[in-house]
Amino acid sequence: MLPGQHEMNDPLDNLLDTRLREEMPYLDDGGFTARVMKQLPRRRFSLSTQRNLVIFVATIMSVVIAYFASGE
Repeated sequence: MLPGQHEMNDPLDNLLDTRLREEMPYLDDGGFTARVMKQLPRRRFSLSTQRNLVIFVATIMSVVIAYFASGE
């Protein structure tokens, strides 16, 4: 084992894993979260649409740069 590495069954890791997996009690906020979420503006594009748009623009820019770099 390398320095700084812990065993897979480290007691501290097991304790932390157990604590993090325990269910936290729900804190009643009187509907505050629902009201805030309702007032947030809607996204214009989904994340997948945004991702596809970025990839498309990057591809077009790469083609244009390659064309001018080739000297034609």
